[in-house]
Amino acid sequence: MFSSPRLIKFLCSFALFWSGCGAILAATPPAWEIRAQNAEGELEYDPATGSISAPRGVIVTYSNAVLTAERVTADETSGEIMAEGSVTIQAAGRVWTGDRIRYNFQTGRIASDAFRTGSDPVFISGQALVADPGNQVFSATNAMITTDNHEWPSHRLRARRLVFVPGHYVEARDATLYFGRVPVFY
Repeated sequence: MFSSPRLIKFLCSFALFWSGCGAILAATPPAWEIRAQNAEGELEYDPATGSISAPRGVIVTYSNAVLTAERVTADETSGEIMAEGSVTIQAAGRVWTGDRIRYNFQTGRIASDAFRTGSDPVFISGQALVADPGNQVFSATNAMITTDNHEWPSHRLRARRLVFVPGHYVEARDATLYFGRVPVFY
């Protein structure tokens, strides 16, 4: 049965999760460190493209954030990094994962293809994400939001498009709330 207090708790948890994301994505720009994940420390650099790769992946450390990927293309001047292949960004207790993520360490702007992120109590996945902490707008396409960290969550909100502005509003277009496999609210 649909429970209003449960829905309110779910939406409040979601709002708290996104309100902390601006702090993760907009950090003061210190220098970054790029190193290989393998013990030999082999990095391959292509000066024509600016691409940096390693046989077992690359680790980029920046302030309190750590990005791992198979390949990265980095521009130290603009702070822009394009990471591809099993990308993970860990910062302030949150983890963003995807296969291809563009991230700017100076502005905090992030754009991703298929992604997953979350921090207890809210977990989100989707086909695309654009987050701009400068104007505090986070937008996801074909997104799923849940407070249940399982492969098949017991409750979730699916939305074709999700826009969230922390402290102001959440907008879910073409959204359906599910409990189990049953849609309970459109």
